[in-house]
Amino acid sequence: MADVSDVVVIGAGAAGCAAAFYLAEAGIRTTVVERQGVAAYASGYSAGGLNPLQGAQIPGPLAPMARASFEMHLELWERLEEASGVDFRAARVGSVDVAFDESEFARLEETRALFEAAEGFSAQWTDGSELLRDEPRLSGDALGGLRLFGNAVLDSGLFTQALLRAAESLGATVRHAGVTALETSGGAVQGVVLDDGRIACAAVVVATGPWSGDAEGWLGVSIPVEPLKGEILRLRPPGGPLAHDWSGAGVSLNDRAGGQAWVGATEQSRGWDVNPSEWARPPTPGRRGRAADALVRGRRAGAPHRLPASRHAGLAADTGRGARLGQGLPGDRRGQEGRTARARHGPRRRGPCRGERAVARPDAVRAGAVRVVPHPSPVGLHFCPRL
Repeated sequence: MADVSDVVVIGAGAAGCAAAFYLAEAGIRTTVVERQGVAAYASGYSAGGLNPLQGAQIPGPLAPMARASFEMHLELWERLEEASGVDFRAARVGSVDVAFDESEFARLEETRALFEAAEGFSAQWTDGSELLRDEPRLSGDALGGLRLFGNAVLDSGLFTQALLRAAESLGATVRHAGVTALETSGGAVQGVVLDDGRIACAAVVVATGPWSGDAEGWLGVSIPVEPLKGEILRLRPPGGPLAHDWSGAGVSLNDRAGGQAWVGATEQSRGWDVNPSEWARPPTPGRRGRAADALVRGRRAGAPHRLPASRHAGLAADTGRGARLGQGLPGDRRGQEGRTARARHGPRRRGPCRGERAVARPDAVRAGAVRVVPHPSPVGLHFCPRL
């Protein structure tokens, strides 16, 4: 087991594994340190949607970086699959954004203009009757909508595994341990102290997501990051899988492998709670479950019964507990299989941009102590699925 490395990457989520892959590809000795499991939380359970045209501060100051990150994704897919041997189910996809009220057409027109102006993207108006012919399970309340093309989707857990496996094939190593401190001298990193040893190194990448606050003591700076809990309800719709991803009435339905439709997603400040919320708990004999009951009866906010798969849908047959720790090995990202309602965590940045997943505000970091560099990456959008 290596105890000397050029760079130590702390965290084996998508960001950490991507950093390890690109470092290893450049011939830099890299060690990934992970205390819990590869893709154990948000990187393993997100919906995996990639939309470079819409999101927190997109359109806006983050738009150029978002588009550059998206192009990096497209360029990376083929060679990453070849290097890792992992099919992470990446594809460009179509979706339908439905209007159930006249007031929603102004928003859809803004979306249409965005997609039509972007190279490789398109948008087409369609009326309610055509939508119903395409998807008879859609509510008759649909007035019309936009058929969109150009976004992408992948299996976030498999993608993270692929990055790490490819990095290992290029010489990177994985150390399963917790970090307790950083050794520094003259403002430069000298090593990483683990709960079972030490790794000498010249640089460190902190990619610990919602656990980034752990590094405050190591670096002597404020890192205003807190966990944000999200849940995705997995359904198996009657009548077969969806033909597209659907959104409307404040709800998104994503077509996923195995004929499932994923309904998502929630965002809650619940600390480190990884248990499914009471409303989302799966049914037991004689008890359908509050989420299923709400979806069938259309009582959830946004009236999800208007979208296909929500009416008369059955909960997907997943068993076990959500967001438990994996063993940290490629091919075993999730440990126990999760419940239908997945509890996942991603970093939450305190401030007005609620959906952003930045590690820290540049203005909150002590000048000269830590350099925060916004940079395109193939996981830059991965943490901000459009849900």
